[in-house]
Amino acid sequence: MSTSEEYVSEGDHGDGNKNISSSSERNDKFVTLRKKHRMSRQAEQDVLALRAELDEKVAEIERLQQRLTIATRATASPQDRIAVRRPDFRELRELVSRFNPKEATCLSAQEWIQEIESTAAHYDWDDATKLNCARLNLEGSSKLWWAGVQNEVNTWALFSQKLVRAYPSARDPIYYHNQMTKRQKMRDETVEEYVYSQVALGKRAGLS
Repeated sequence: MSTSEEYVSEGDHGDGNKNISSSSERNDKFVTLRKKHRMSRQAEQDVLALRAELDEKVAEIERLQQRLTIATRATASPQDRIAVRRPDFRELRELVSRFNPKEATCLSAQEWIQEIESTAAHYDWDDATKLNCARLNLEGSSKLWWAGVQNEVNTWALFSQKLVRAYPSARDPIYYHNQMTKRQKMRDETVEEYVYSQVALGKRAGLS
């Protein structure tokens, strides 16, 4: 074989190798693209699966919230509410002062009503409890007054109005000064009780 033939033969082999290499590269690129496409499709499927799972969780949470709302409403209904404990008569007599207009240290009717209102607000009493408290703490002429009106007075508001009208605050400071002068310590009264009663009279007379 001549030199020129050998050259041509080698050139043919070189071109063949180049073609093989180029074809291999194309195959590699194609395989890579297919892998990427598969990975992309898998990622999309994973995202769709996660979204479906998330939607299911959200729906479950909404169902639970609805059940909770229904349960809360049922608990708050009047028939299921826990009744507020009413104080017994001993508590009602201990928490509020007596109303006896004959006593010089007795609060005025308006002040006494306000005392009951303040106590009721603190202990969360309803109007029926206020009325019961007032009834149990009436003494002297006010108790007789109540005996005459109890059949027509069945609400706290009406009781308050009628009591204030029956016992208006008309005493002036001179009255309390006279009461302080006349006041003597009673045998069954302690020194502390006597002193505090005089202090109460003094405040009503305008003494600091």
